[in-house]
Amino acid sequence: MNKILVMIAWAGVFFAACAKKEKTFSQDYIPAKISADAVPAISRQPTNPDGGKVPGKVSDLDPEESAKRKAKNEILPIEFGVGVAGITMQTTQDEARDILSPARGEFQGFEIYDEHIRVQWNRANPPKPEAIVIDDGYPGELTLPEPYGKLRVGQSLKSVISSEDDLVNFMRVAGASFEKMGDKPYLCDQVLTCRLGGSAAAIQLEFVRGGMIVSRDAELTLQVLYFTPPQKFFPRILDPIVYGTSIGGVSYATSRADFESKFGPPEQFEDGIYYYDQSSLGIAWGPDNKAIYMGALGTFQGTMDLGPVLGKRRIGDSFTSYAAATDDGTLLMLALDRQLEGRAADYNCATQTVPECSLKKVGDFLVVILAKGTFVFTADSTRRLLLFEMMKAP
Repeated sequence: MNKILVMIAWAGVFFAACAKKEKTFSQDYIPAKISADAVPAISRQPTNPDGGKVPGKVSDLDPEESAKRKAKNEILPIEFGVGVAGITMQTTQDEARDILSPARGEFQGFEIYDEHIRVQWNRANPPKPEAIVIDDGYPGELTLPEPYGKLRVGQSLKSVISSEDDLVNFMRVAGASFEKMGDKPYLCDQVLTCRLGGSAAAIQLEFVRGGMIVSRDAELTLQVLYFTPPQKFFPRILDPIVYGTSIGGVSYATSRADFESKFGPPEQFEDGIYYYDQSSLGIAWGPDNKAIYMGALGTFQGTMDLGPVLGKRRIGDSFTSYAAATDDGTLLMLALDRQLEGRAADYNCATQTVPECSLKKVGDFLVVILAKGTFVFTADSTRRLLLFEMMKAP
């Protein structure tokens, strides 16, 4: 699903913060995807709206007929996950050419139409939509139960959403409507037919047959609606991080088949690492399909017990108590090593004949490399934990 969303062109609302990854604990590296916002920002606009050769495009339509089609199609209501602008997820590409105004061009795998929609066609024979995106400017409305009523892409939701609880309720009401549950109590997030995610810049609401992207600013603008083929959601991973042993219940003995039977297929694949659980758990599988690398990042839910001084922590937590202006991160490194490796209170892992730990500053990050795992923190005063990763010894 996430691969489709990247291609959908997230309206520029997610930060592009991907860093190149390497899969070792070598001293000079940027570890696995260290930002929860690491989704490329892609422009919604084609590079040349008036150009571009659209594969299979028929001869140009009479401008007056094109304008009539546009005016007729773009006022049609939005039936979420089903259809918009006179086409549905079952409309063939040839049929769409008799319904929509001519495509203006192709960008990022999508044909772009004057009706303020984009369509990615699959490779079936005949092609049908793999995804339909509805952009700001489409006048047709999506109808939800009260108090939400009729909504348009580009509309602010601040009048009905003012808190996290309001947002969750909005998602549940929308999910019940999309699944045609009527007035029955329906917690779509608990029965795994909807999911809330996003980044620092935008909120993502996913449903079985599509989703919404809402700005995270004061306006809470409904920026994009999109349809996809039905998807299945899987439970979040809640098991803890156990230093040197496992992350989220995944150990070096875990097989790919067993893991994916419970938590589903990977959402992304990048530089040898498969990402699961809303891209919060990265795993590299060895030749025997057993885990050889694990990394927790982003919105990973499991906690890590760092002993009585540091307590239980999650990815994203601040380690401000070890961020004094006079400390370059060494005190934090020593505290982690002494607790996790069971050292004496005065043991210094960095000054041994063969160093047993190291600290590196890589750009805006502090990388703490211990014997059985690596921590990545922000280099600022918050010392926020961005990533914990482990790799099987050769």
